[in-house]
Amino acid sequence: MHFDYLDFDNSYALAVKFIWGLSDIGTPETLEKLKIISESVNEVIRDNAINQLKRNTK
Repeated sequence: MHFDYLDFDNSYALAVKFIWGLSDIGTPETLEKLKIISESVNEVIRDNAINQLKRNTK
């Protein structure tokens, strides 16, 4: 999915909010999705997913 108005968003705010949402849901299924996202080639997205996984394992 591509939204033109997000072309300027180098911080990937929408993706980061999505990652936080998955983390807040915290089900086994959403945590599995975070594991997949944590392998992203995009450093911002990958690091946020890893941080949220760490938060959920405490």
